[in-house]
Amino acid sequence: MELIFKSVLLVYFFLFLLIALLWRSHIIYKKTGINALTQSNQDPFLKFLAIVFRIHLILALGLVVDYVFEFNFLTRNRFGFLPIQFTASIGCFLLLMCLVIIITAQNQMETSWRIEVDTENPVALIESGLFRYSRNPIFLALRLSYFSMFLIVPCPYSLVTFLIGDFAYQAQVRQEEKHLRKTQGTIYLDYCSRVRRWF
Repeated sequence: MELIFKSVLLVYFFLFLLIALLWRSHIIYKKTGINALTQSNQDPFLKFLAIVFRIHLILALGLVVDYVFEFNFLTRNRFGFLPIQFTASIGCFLLLMCLVIIITAQNQMETSWRIEVDTENPVALIESGLFRYSRNPIFLALRLSYFSMFLIVPCPYSLVTFLIGDFAYQAQVRQEEKHLRKTQGTIYLDYCSRVRRWF
């Protein structure tokens, strides 16, 4: 069973980087000339968050490599009180579901998708598809995906990785909300009154 857990974790992380980050950014750049991965905002807190996201991605990569290739340096102190076969099975299912949600929501956003707050290039407010049920389906799926990694490899390192990511995503969402209130005005406020922040 552990081979399945390792395979799902590795496939998720590889596809996430390839499809959700690199390929999506490439498509947006081809259509608009905008680099969706760069930080255009000069706000100090947003710059800090951008650094946290990069560190978090490295932490997650370390988790995947350490577990999949059995170095067991970062992930050796597992929480023995958890039924790992059960939690890992749930984690694998959730990871695959999260990947589908992320890719689907990105497709629905079309060229409006950005990895960070973009103050230089106005984007359309997306209210259809998954965005009818959650204002932040991508960030929700990302939060859930790192919790899923914790379920697959329950240890202090994966818990800290999840908590750092969870803090960063929640903080990013609040910054984006501030930006959207300023740029979209009553349209965004009306959307907020109809659709929850998460679900």
